Amino acid sequence: MFENQVNYAAGCVLCCLCKKPLKHKGSVRRHFKSHHYFDNTTYRCPICEKGFKAACNFQSHIYCYHPELKGLDYEKCKVSLS
Repeated sequence: MFENQVNYAAGCVLCCLCKKPLKHKGSVRRHFKSHHYFDNTTYRCPICEKGFKAACNFQSHIYCYHPELKGLDYEKCKVSLS
C-alpha cells in the first residue's frame, strides 16, 4: 500500500504527497499513516480526550503527559469514527 507513496532522493526517502524528507522507509510509512491516511479509527486519551490517528503518537502522549498510565492497554482506547 505504501510502496507508491515513496520517492528516493539524496540518501533520504520522500513522501510523495508532501515531499517531506525522512531517513527510513518505515518512517515514511508511519508519516503517511499519521498525516495522509484516514481509516476512521483513532486513539482517544482517557484523561484529556485528545485524539490520535497513530498508536505511536498516542503512546508518546501518554508517556510525556500522563506517565501514571504507562502500561495502559492501547486497544481499549481505540475509537471508531464511522
